[in-house]
Amino acid sequence: MFANSVVEAFRDQPSPDLAEQFTAFAEADWAEGLAWLYAQDMECYFLRRITDLGMDQMIPLSVRLRMKKRYAENEARIDRMFDAFVQVNDCLQDAGITFCNVQGFALVPAMRADPRLRSLPALRLLVLDTDIQLCRESLSTLGYAGSEIGRHACGGDSDSTNHDRDSCKGSSAGQIQTRIDVVAATAEGEGRAAYRMLTRRRPQMWNGCIFEAPTASDNLVAQALDIESQLAKGGVLLADLLEVAQCIRFWSCADEFWEEVVERSLEHPNHPGAVGAALMAASRVFGVDIPTPLRQYATQTPNDLLLPLLKRFGCATMECSPSRPSATSVSTRRTIVYPKDEIRADEADDTQLLERICAAYVKTIEEASHYSREYGPSPWWESVERKNFSEVQTALRKRDIPALRGMYQNFFRTACGTGLARRPLEIGGSRDHFDPDEAELCVIREDTFYRIGYWRVQTAGRLPISALRSPNVGNPFGVIIEETLIAAGAEFQHACAHRIAQLTGAEAKVVEIGGGFGNMAYYLLKESSKIKYVDFDMPESLALTAYFLGKSSPNRLLLLYGEADFSSDPKPTYDIALMPPWMMGRLPDRSVDLTFSSHVLWDLIPSARERYLEDIARFTSGVLLDISNEKDQETGDYERLFTCAERRPSYWNLYRAPQAKEWEQVLRPLR
Repeated sequence: MFANSVVEAFRDQPSPDLAEQFTAFAEADWAEGLAWLYAQDMECYFLRRITDLGMDQMIPLSVRLRMKKRYAENEARIDRMFDAFVQVNDCLQDAGITFCNVQGFALVPAMRADPRLRSLPALRLLVLDTDIQLCRESLSTLGYAGSEIGRHACGGDSDSTNHDRDSCKGSSAGQIQTRIDVVAATAEGEGRAAYRMLTRRRPQMWNGCIFEAPTASDNLVAQALDIESQLAKGGVLLADLLEVAQCIRFWSCADEFWEEVVERSLEHPNHPGAVGAALMAASRVFGVDIPTPLRQYATQTPNDLLLPLLKRFGCATMECSPSRPSATSVSTRRTIVYPKDEIRADEADDTQLLERICAAYVKTIEEASHYSREYGPSPWWESVERKNFSEVQTALRKRDIPALRGMYQNFFRTACGTGLARRPLEIGGSRDHFDPDEAELCVIREDTFYRIGYWRVQTAGRLPISALRSPNVGNPFGVIIEETLIAAGAEFQHACAHRIAQLTGAEAKVVEIGGGFGNMAYYLLKESSKIKYVDFDMPESLALTAYFLGKSSPNRLLLLYGEADFSSDPKPTYDIALMPPWMMGRLPDRSVDLTFSSHVLWDLIPSARERYLEDIARFTSGVLLDISNEKDQETGDYERLFTCAERRPSYWNLYRAPQAKEWEQVLRPLR
């Protein structure tokens, strides 16, 4: 019964009576359950999951405290391992050794979003045999010493594999053990598959460190081989199955990934059966859909191999979900585009628009000092403004149209877009040229395709990739997929617009607090010709937004500060209004259907945040959709003015920042 409840907690739609199931367990049941969770390497996973579900209070306090203590201990241990991992990784990279890191940190983010949720037994490396002596010598400089190194193929995290290996124990860094798996270019059978996995390695990133790791498809095949071995022995770990299920969910709408898994599986005659068994087991236990390209492998899995597993986890009657239809039949072109030559926007004369922008900016900054205490910028924005905006501020004040046009036509790459347009990793705020090395390019590529995969999940895979097409304004960079240029960050901005449209309607009035350069608004306005959009932001941001929306949505009526009365008409004639934050007080009560904010409200100083929230609660008739960090939401500032209607984790930045815990909240004003 306990095992069944744990499994139920990790399904996409847990049972409505799950909380009651946990409440029904006595402390003796929990004591036995803790031992079971520990044996399944699930204790940290379980604590994180029930906390996310808001069910942690259903567990007895004494049990909860024990779990939190073990969680903290494991977190500290994995952090120490990661410090040693970085040291070993840097050492071998500097020596020019052909190697990659396998399992553990290499499984981020598709299979293991946070390495600290498992009790990683050791660091593990896959090394080319010709470099093994150099590897020994390099590790010895760090205090590691080991035995003879054997040749074998790579398996999983657990000790269930029977391959020989070298075990190196360090004399420092908390005695972190490092295992070395050796492969040769001349290897056959499983060894050949491991060699191919090594040659296909690509840069991976976790916690700011870039390292070589197997591809996501190779990781899945390796995990499947280990699970099949465990199934044959009747001792598969629930945590291993959960990570396969997480991988299936992660790549749920990415047919190109599953086609790659098929290709990898066909490299050895035993691999298709292993992949099929692992996917079928994960599907039967956790209810995930088996990807269509691998359905034939999964259905060949013998029932007698799965029945003991299903009984042990209390889900013998659970059936696998039907296969999901293919999301797209077109293979993804994984091309990163960053043109070195300037790309101009359309040739239409924008002089009048730029003059309007300058006039509104000058009026805004003239009045800003009167409202700085209540509506002043956040400390973060003040830092961005001080370091990057002097040139564009001068052009706006002096109404230097040619200079302003030159900056705005390239704002994705110049200083005036800093903090507003998403940039690649490592790009400086004032640079207009980006020349990444291969490692940086791979990290950017994988991050981008993770975010596009997450966009597909958020939009239920119903939209074509062309929905993300970006307007050619600001010299955008990004990826090309199916001949569509997708600007950096467009997938998140489109998903937010899609979410807002779901929560409102075709004739909604939407307010955004801090609209960036206006790309979310661009997608939102494409949803319906009757949507009205208002953005409250700082002067430099409003100026750039006016340029972007004025160029990309020229048929929508744009109202800038000082041009006309903003608040008197209950049915405004404008489509887009761009206003400084002190104009929030001019909006009539309950005149806005939805207010949206992403990582803005909690950057404000407390007094300004309180004023913003009071205004939002007054003029919003529907809901406040807010995306912010977990630590921000713990302050309780919402509770005085709003009630939470929905709260769910946001995983947009999981690849770049796996430690960040971000949440999306739907909040209703208290009346």
